[in-house]
Amino acid sequence: MVKSWVVLAVFFMLAAPAAADFSPEELVEVGRAYMERGQNEDAIEPLRMAVEADDENVEAHRLLGLALSMTGRSAEAEPHLARAAELKPKSYETLLLLGMARDLAGRHDKAAKAYEAATKIDEDRPCAWHELGMTHLLRGDPSSAVTALGRAAEVSEKPSGSLLADLGYALSAAGESEKALEVLGRAVEVEPGDAGIRFVKGRVHAAAGQVDEALEAFNAALERKPDCANSALHKGMTLVGAERYEEALPALKLAVAEGSSSPRARAALGRALAATGDLDGAEANLRAAVAAEPRLVASWRDLARVYEAKEKRDEALSALERAASLSPDNEDISGEIQRLRGLADEDDPPKEDLEDTPGEE
Repeated sequence: MVKSWVVLAVFFMLAAPAAADFSPEELVEVGRAYMERGQNEDAIEPLRMAVEADDENVEAHRLLGLALSMTGRSAEAEPHLARAAELKPKSYETLLLLGMARDLAGRHDKAAKAYEAATKIDEDRPCAWHELGMTHLLRGDPSSAVTALGRAAEVSEKPSGSLLADLGYALSAAGESEKALEVLGRAVEVEPGDAGIRFVKGRVHAAAGQVDEALEAFNAALERKPDCANSALHKGMTLVGAERYEEALPALKLAVAEGSSSPRARAALGRALAATGDLDGAEANLRAAVAAEPRLVASWRDLARVYEAKEKRDEALSALERAASLSPDNEDISGEIQRLRGLADEDDPPKEDLEDTPGEE
C-alpha cells in the first residue's frame, strides 16, 4: 500500500539517501505530492528516479514531463511526454501536454501532430481543437487555424470569450476581416470586461484601416487594464500610422515605461518624437530600436533623417547605407543616398577648384 503523499514527500526531503528503498509507485506519489503543493522543481528528482527504475511507468513519465514543462524545461519534458503517449496512446490529456511542450520548444509541426491525434480520440472536446488552431497560427497557416478554432467553438457548449477572440484573430489573419469583427463582437458580449478581447478587436480594426474604431477598442482595453503595454503600443502605432504624432506620444511612452522591450515601440516613439521636434529623444529611441533589431529598414531611414536634421551628415549617410544593404532594390533609399552625397560634394569642392579660385587682391 502506498504511504501518504505528504508523509512520503517529507520523508524524501529528510532522508534522500534512503530514497533508493522507495518503489517506483511510491516515488511517483512523492512527485505528485510536491506538485500539488506547487513545488514542481522538488518533484523532478523523485520522478526521475521513478522512470529510471521503471521505464514503463506511464504516470511517472507524464508527471515528470509536466513538472519539467512547468519549470521551463520543455525540451527535456518532450521525450517523457512522448514516452507516456507511446505507453498509453489513447490518453487525450497526455497528447495535449505533449503538444504544449512541443509548442513551447518551438516544434510547432510536431505539436500539431499531437493535437491532431488528440482530436481523433475525442473530436467533441474543444481543448485540442483550440490548441491546434493556435499552433496553426504559429506555423503561419491561418486558414487551417480558422478550421480548427471554428471546430472548437462548434463543439463548445458555451464558447469562451478567449476562444472567440482567437477565432476572430485567425479570421483576420486569413483575410476575412468582416467575419472576424462579427466573431469579436460576440466575444465582447460573452466577456465584456476582458481587456485582451478589446485589444484583439483593435488590432483587427487597425489591420482593416479602420483607425477610429481601432482607437476606440484600444482605449476600451486600456480602461480595463491601464498598464497594458501591448494596448498602449498598438494604440500609439495606429496613431503614428495616421500621422497623429502628438496624440501618439503618451501611449508610446506608456508602452515603453510599462516594460515593452519591443523594438517597434522604440521605433514608433522615435518617429513620433522626430515629427514633434524632439530630435535627441528621437535619436536615442531609434538607435535603441535598430540595436535590438538591426533589420528595421524604416527605422534606419528615420534615424538618417534625424541625423540630417542635426547636421550629422556622415552618420545619416551611414544609416542610409545600412538601410540600402537590407533593401538593395529600394530606389527611394538610393535616391536619398545620392542626394546626401551631392550635398557633401557641394560643401567640399574638389581641391583643383579651390586652387583656381582667385584670391583677394
